[in-house]
Amino acid sequence: MSAWMFLSALAQIASSRPGGQTGKVSGLKIRRPARACGFDSHPGYWMATGVAAVGGRGPSAGDRDLCNYRGSTIVEQMPASDLVSTGDAARQLGVHPSRVRALLAAGELRGFKLGDRWMVQADSIRRRGAVPSAPGRPLRSANAWAALSLASGEGAAGLTPDARWRLRGLLDQQGVSGLSPRLRHRARRERYRAHPGVLDELSNRSGLVHTGIGAAGAHGLDLAAGNELDAYVSLERRDAVVDAFALESVEAGGNVSLRVLPAGVEPFAESRVVAPLAAVALDLSEEAESRSARVGREALATLDEQRQWRARSVRSAHGQSRG
Repeated sequence: MSAWMFLSALAQIASSRPGGQTGKVSGLKIRRPARACGFDSHPGYWMATGVAAVGGRGPSAGDRDLCNYRGSTIVEQMPASDLVSTGDAARQLGVHPSRVRALLAAGELRGFKLGDRWMVQADSIRRRGAVPSAPGRPLRSANAWAALSLASGEGAAGLTPDARWRLRGLLDQQGVSGLSPRLRHRARRERYRAHPGVLDELSNRSGLVHTGIGAAGAHGLDLAAGNELDAYVSLERRDAVVDAFALESVEAGGNVSLRVLPAGVEPFAESRVVAPLAAVALDLSEEAESRSARVGREALATLDEQRQWRARSVRSAHGQSRG
């Protein structure tokens, strides 16, 4: 993220410059630069005059000079109806506003700051509200990955017999679909924009484990990969990947998602290139794009049905042996 995007908030919104269109978001003026101002090559951005914000690629230095850009910043364009205050978000989710701010800080809600006020993207609130609540605290990252491996029919190395028994019990009772809200600590998703010409090389980078739409085909899911990348990466390797491919951090959109594992968590073998099916399906189910989300939910449901069928078969076999 460029340094100029982290400008200090001004006490009041500066007056709008002539020649452009103005809108309003919760009392803060948002200005879309006019074509005459030299921003016609950046149609996807709004200018918030005198407001500190994060998100999106800004204009070039030449563009900023042309428009006397000092004291402004760029945020991604979106209709005012797609942004709500933390108070409104809290009411929609049935939580305290402090919980909304904690969810923003954790990356579980999407938003950005306008001055000293957080604005939350409405679609992330809808996605959060659509996720059913599950009893219990979120699982630690290592246990979340063990649960995903077990749900995928794979082994889970390093688990004690007691921990394995507990996780299998949770999966038997709730399924991976019901358990999914407790698996959110598996990684933190970071979004980037990469030059399309480096995506092939990036996708073959050692240490990346593919998930989402790019890994769907490897598990036989009916989704075609596009010109984007979604992969898990260790915290220790993240910076090297970002620097090597000049990835630009964005708050939304972009064509690269890096799901950064917590420090010390290494759920994958060194040679692994595709995440377990349950992880891929869970990541797809949380996407905003409806087809990807539907395919992900269907894959999770299939895994749960298979697990229930195996459990019934085991119980039936035990009953016959006693008879």
